[in-house]
Amino acid sequence: MSSYQYVIDNATSLQITYQDITNGTISRNGNITQGTVYGVRPYTIECSIPPYLDATDEDVRGLIAHLDKNALVNAESINIGSTNTGLSYITEYKGNASTTALNDLTLCPLGRPGQANYAGQPGTVTPSITHLTLGQTTVLIESSAVYFKTGDFIQLNNTTDERVYQVAGDVTGTGFYASGISGLNVIDVPINRVYNTLSYINQFPTLGTPEVLVGSAVNFTVNLINKPRYTLAPGGPNNVMCQFQDNFVFAERMTND
Repeated sequence: MSSYQYVIDNATSLQITYQDITNGTISRNGNITQGTVYGVRPYTIECSIPPYLDATDEDVRGLIAHLDKNALVNAESINIGSTNTGLSYITEYKGNASTTALNDLTLCPLGRPGQANYAGQPGTVTPSITHLTLGQTTVLIESSAVYFKTGDFIQLNNTTDERVYQVAGDVTGTGFYASGISGLNVIDVPINRVYNTLSYINQFPTLGTPEVLVGSAVNFTVNLINKPRYTLAPGGPNNVMCQFQDNFVFAERMTND
């Protein structure tokens, strides 16, 4: 278990923030102009852990050492609800497609014009930055299923684009359409923010199995942006306690923009 994962799994409170990064300018005549930094919308996760921890515990000792050496520098991968299922309600998959259908989904290089992931496909296509086009073996399509509910967490299973997305609208099995490839239909999944266009315009990403992760299976790659103060004090079963005075604040690492 990573040190940051220990913090998440033992959190007594956890807050996830996802909002636009904005900027503003004031002109000489006093007019205020505001704008949004397009595409840059990292998740921020703030959590607190029990104020008194046994400093002799292996995980606590590892966390202290990690904070002293790597805090604010190295990124780590964390999950919310996989290693500690008590947190699964936060990222729980709300659709009702079967595991078989979900595991069969693939990132498809073919899609409607304006909603394609791959610029190398025939014809003139503007790759979408707001949808993922996913393929499904035709005979496995569950037309009566809700593949994704609005707010479901989704992630491509690769190491070149580590972002987590949320589905921006309900996606049902009736939305599949012909891909032009025998035995494969595709569906467009709206997502809540632009995805890493660099990976999909210049090359098709190498994905693991399954290609699409959903619900508590997604992983956030984060940096610690607020290193909490801590003290070691007498007390506890082994006569030495670790006391954290501040919350842990993590920010999602944004790569390959």
